Amino acid sequence: MKLLISIEKNSISLKLWKNGKKVDALSFPDEHNLGRKLLPEIDKILKRNKLVPENIKETELISDLSDNFTTRRIAEAVKNAFNWHPRS
Repeated sequence: MKLLISIEKNSISLKLWKNGKKVDALSFPDEHNLGRKLLPEIDKILKRNKLVPENIKETELISDLSDNFTTRRIAEAVKNAFNWHPRS
């Protein structure tokens, strides 16, 4: 299972992919509170699909923000944490 975090035009979207096909998605506005909102929203999409973080084998970030924006840095840190964790 792959998790795609997308930040585009002041909107955040999370998409779950399995074998190249989109399984689920959710979106919410970027209200400059991603530090408080991103992990609960990831938890929501995982629970909705009866998944746990260990089911995510790859996480990708797509963003139209430069590396200097805090929103992007938060999303990058979450992506790196998901990708760092060893998966079985």
